[in-house]
Amino acid sequence: MLFIRHATTPGMRAACFPADEDADPAALTRAAALRPLVAGRVAWVSPARAAWQTALAMGLQPRVCDALGEADCGRWRGLPYERVAREEPEALARWLSDPHATPHGGESLAALAQRVATWLDTTRAPTPTTQPTAAERHTPAEQHPPPDQHTPGRQRPPFDLRTPAEQHAPAERHTPAEQHPPPDQHTVSGRRTPSEPNTPSSPRRSAELGTPAERAEVGGAWVGGVVVCEVGVIRAAIGHALGLGPVGAARFDLAPLSATELVAAQDGWRVAYVNRKV
Repeated sequence: MLFIRHATTPGMRAACFPADEDADPAALTRAAALRPLVAGRVAWVSPARAAWQTALAMGLQPRVCDALGEADCGRWRGLPYERVAREEPEALARWLSDPHATPHGGESLAALAQRVATWLDTTRAPTPTTQPTAAERHTPAEQHPPPDQHTPGRQRPPFDLRTPAEQHAPAERHTPAEQHPPPDQHTVSGRRTPSEPNTPSSPRRSAELGTPAERAEVGGAWVGGVVVCEVGVIRAAIGHALGLGPVGAARFDLAPLSATELVAAQDGWRVAYVNRKV
């Protein structure tokens, strides 16, 4: 999963607590340079306007995901860090040291970390690329038929009931045309009938299409996803991958428009790189 921190905003340049505001036009122009990195990926964005604008500048068609929103800073939203440090030093110190503290009346960093981890693990959950058609589904009785279903009330005889001539008769032969019928022999007016399975030209999509577990396919290959969001969400994702709490994850510096990538593994996530500038 690729994470991109959204473009700069006036509040970021002024060192303020996050608020929902537009991205700087100059930063959105620079975001276009990320298009080759994110091409072909399924895209999610946080509810922030700057994240949406950044994703569009990169040529993405994103979907908004509430689970990827920055932590709500309550009454500190939009205020300069310097002002909060001057007016509420004890409250700020408690917020920086205790991930469960909410002196601003908003969301704790621990709650942010939990919802990001939950979303991230949902995307990592195995998702089948195909689903059986109605013709392919069988009941338990059909999958495991009883030994006497062809002879009700009697056991199958332990010997072959066929005559010697029938036992040694040559196998029925088919012509190549019968073995490999043309693709449209069971279609009407060129359209495939509902009972026929999907063909490779129209691969079956995951049953979870449209959820966070959606898979991006280009030529049938897994490409991956991209998230455009605020810095707190990326730190939470890194912390989840490395087993760090919110306080430890806060030590990572992440520049605007920087890229951080996590790779799914059997036992969790691996960190491919952090804060890569493109």
